[in-house]
Amino acid sequence: MSSIYLTLAVTIERYVAVCHPFHARSEFTWKQARYIVLGIVIFSAVYNIPRFWEYNVVAITDSDNNFIRYVILTAPIRRHPMYDKVYVFMGYFILLYLLPLLALIVFNVLIYRAVSFNT
Repeated sequence: MSSIYLTLAVTIERYVAVCHPFHARSEFTWKQARYIVLGIVIFSAVYNIPRFWEYNVVAITDSDNNFIRYVILTAPIRRHPMYDKVYVFMGYFILLYLLPLLALIVFNVLIYRAVSFNT
């Protein structure tokens, strides 16, 4: 998630630098870039916190207690239909695929139009 939004941030910065060059220096400084990167990393980490509780590791020992087998089982939260529908499907589809893809398409088309019409 972080890499997608960092790519989007670079695309937006390039859009401002190409299409609005006089505002680029005042809009994007190193300090603001650090805050943007930090915000993206924090947002990505916080959004993905529920994924740490989707599975449980269970230790199963045999009858002689000399062999331990670890099994990964889905947790109750992962089997909940609302969690699956809202968080996994809609949340990831919208936040990880749809919005970044549309934004990348729009900004790259705008950059392309600005570059191709100015030459």
